[in-house]
Parts: sequence; C-alpha cells; structure tokens
Amino acid sequence: GDGLCYAIPLKEILPHMPSVTITSMVASQRIQAERDGARDDGDNYDDSDNATTESAERTTVGNKSHTTEVIQRTRMEFENGDLSFAEQVASIQAVRFVPYRLECMKGGHDSIMWER
Repeated sequence: GDGLCYAIPLKEILPHMPSVTITSMVASQRIQAERDGARDDGDNYDDSDNATTESAERTTVGNKSHTTEVIQRTRMEFENGDLSFAEQVASIQAVRFVPYRLECMKGGHDSIMWER
C-alpha cells in the first residue's frame, strides 16, 4: 500500500510494548555500539571472538553467548528500573502508517495468477 508514516512519541507507546521488545531493541543497539567501538562503559570488550557480518538488511552477531549476556543484563536493568529513558529513545523508533491506498490481492492454490 501507499501512505505516509508519522513518528509517534515514545512515551505514548512504551506502556503498551512488551518488555521483551524493549529490552531486545536496546540490547541490539548496545551490541551494535560495541561492534562499532562507540560504546565505552569500562568493559574491555574484545571483538575477536564476536565476529559480525553486515549485509544490506541486517547485522548478525557471531557469538550467541555474548548476545544472550547483553540481552539478560539489559532485561535486568529494565526490570530494576535502571534502563534510562534516553537509551530507550535512542534505540526505539515508533511510526504510525496512515495508508491512502491499499491493494487487496486474491488467489489461492488453484489459481494461476493473483488478482487485484
């Protein structure tokens, strides 16, 4: 469909978001920052065991145990109220899609082509 996207203030949607979604998004940004070397929180992070590959669509993390550790630490911070709103804003972007044209495609296993 065609339409416009509008940014939604994060304060409006945070109460409705599952905690696992919030912590996963923040943890993902932390891992990306570690990979980029932009995050300096006192840890001596060694990138040699955490090889990453980046495609046009997504970044994958090679070391799953480190990823799990970052996610668990982020979840604990969130549950204890120690996850700053500023970090959440930096990690999460919410948009509202307002369509002005949608297409309905119909077809099935017995049809040769999809129809509009």
